[in-house]
Amino acid sequence: MRQLQFQLSVAQRVNHVSTASGSATRWRAEGGDWGTSMLGLRRIYDELRDQYGRSSNIFTASREYFARANIRVQKFMIQAAYTHYSAPDTPAGLPDRADHYRLGATWQPNARWVVTGACFHIHVEDGAGTRRDNGLPCM
Repeated sequence: MRQLQFQLSVAQRVNHVSTASGSATRWRAEGGDWGTSMLGLRRIYDELRDQYGRSSNIFTASREYFARANIRVQKFMIQAAYTHYSAPDTPAGLPDRADHYRLGATWQPNARWVVTGACFHIHVEDGAGTRRDNGLPCM
C-alpha cells in the first residue's frame, strides 16, 4: 500500500526582518507539500516588503513563487525547482524580476555515502526589459 502525504500551511503575518540594507516586513507566506515514497512536490509563496510596505527590490523586498519536484527511483533522487522573484515597486533602471532554475541528482549507494550534483541558471531583468543570464547552464 502506498502512503500519500499532504500538508498545507497558510499564514498572514507581520514579522519584522532586519537586513543588511535596512529593514523589511514579511507580509504573507503560504506553502504546501504533497508526496508519496516516489514523488514529492512543494510550492511556496512568500512576500517580503520594505519598511514602506512596498516590493521594491528583488533581493530584499519582493514576492517569491517557488515550485519543486523530487522523483525517487531506487538509489537515485532527481530534483528540479523553479523560483520567480517579482518586485513591481522597484525604481526604474533596476532589476524588477528574476527567474531561478535548479536541477540536481542524488545517488545513495548505501547508508553512509551520498553523492549529490546540481546546476542552476538565473535570468535577471536589468530594468530595461532585457535579461542577463548568470549561473551554470544545465545541460
